[in-house]
Amino acid sequence: MERRRLEAGRLSFPVRALASFGADIWAVGDFTAARWDGGGWQKIGMPSLRVPEDAYVLWDDVAVLGNGHAWVFGRASWEEAGPVRDDNEPWIVYRSFGLRFAEGSWQCVWGLGTREAEPDGKGGMWLVAADDELWHLSGDGRWTRQRLPVPSGWSASVNKLALRPGTTEVYAVGSAGPQDSSGHGLNGVPVKAKARMWRFRSDEGRQASP
Repeated sequence: MERRRLEAGRLSFPVRALASFGADIWAVGDFTAARWDGGGWQKIGMPSLRVPEDAYVLWDDVAVLGNGHAWVFGRASWEEAGPVRDDNEPWIVYRSFGLRFAEGSWQCVWGLGTREAEPDGKGGMWLVAADDELWHLSGDGRWTRQRLPVPSGWSASVNKLALRPGTTEVYAVGSAGPQDSSGHGLNGVPVKAKARMWRFRSDEGRQASP
């Protein structure tokens, strides 16, 4: 694996996602990652996604779990070779992915995508799986899920997650309100929805599969 010392305080690539857990800081860019070790940035080679060379890749988030363990999330899209659609436009393939870094190596999990992830304070993490649903990965590798507690007939959406330092409490901020029967709500949440904050702990949830 490629590891190269970068100048302290400087990165040689555009940063798309940045996160930390304690003193462990990660920055992620275009197929590049770097980790702050207290004195400078250490570049870490990332694995190939084995997608077409012209694929468009977006880097959504990075979650740093501690003890050298981190997850990087993104999305890839590309034109599919072969027959075109009825309107003569090419078929576009969209795939989300999560890259797990542990013990000095990477593992790619296709289909595990999120726009927001956060450590749980116990070696695991929470991630936004859908507007109204969070998934939790425990430190021993178990997946559970937790829907947002809102009244029946309401819709909700999470925008950001934040771990309360020194605890296992993660706060989710977003909005919730009665479902918009007119269909004009943004992402299923009506304009009249109000800001909401929810608190989750790593021992809450139901069993799920990613």
